[in-house]
Amino acid sequence: MTAGRRRLVLALAAAALALAVLVAILIGAGGSDGNSELVKPRRTQPADPSVAARAAVAKTAIAYQRALDPASSEDPCRFMTDEAADDVLLYADPGVGTRGCQVALRESERRQAHPLYSVRPLGVTEIRFLPRVPVAGIQGTAAGAQATWRGDRTRSATFVERDATWLIAK
Repeated sequence: MTAGRRRLVLALAAAALALAVLVAILIGAGGSDGNSELVKPRRTQPADPSVAARAAVAKTAIAYQRALDPASSEDPCRFMTDEAADDVLLYADPGVGTRGCQVALRESERRQAHPLYSVRPLGVTEIRFLPRVPVAGIQGTAAGAQATWRGDRTRSATFVERDATWLIAK
C-alpha cells in the first residue's frame, strides 16, 4: 500500500470513528432533530391503585378503633356509612339508641368479649377487594373491601368508598 493510500485509509477510519462517536452522543441525548424514535423513554409501571386503597382502609380502621374508646372525644360513627350508622341505632337497646349512634356503638362495643378499642395491634388485615361486599341498608351489597380485625380475627368489617373516603359499611 502506498503512503497516499495509507493516509486516505487512516483519514477515512478517523472520520468513521468521529461519526460513530457523534451518533452515540446524539442517541444518548435523544437526537438533535427531534426524532423520538431514536431513543424510547423508559416506561414505569403505573401505580397499583389498590395500594392507596389499602392504606386508606387501614387508616379508617385504626381511626374507628381509637374512636370507639370511651375516653375518646372522636365520634366513631363518622367512620361509617350513614346506613351502617342507622343499623347501629336499629339494633341498639331502645334506651341506649335514643341517645345517638356514638353512645349506642360504644355501648355495643363495650359488651364485646374483646372490644376493638382494647385489642392490639390496631387495624385490619387480609384486605380483599371484591365486586360485592355486604353493606347496611336497602341495597345490601356494593363494590368494596372486606377485612379482618388484627386484634380479633373472629370479627371482620366491610368497607366501601364514598366521595374518595373509605368507610365501614357493615
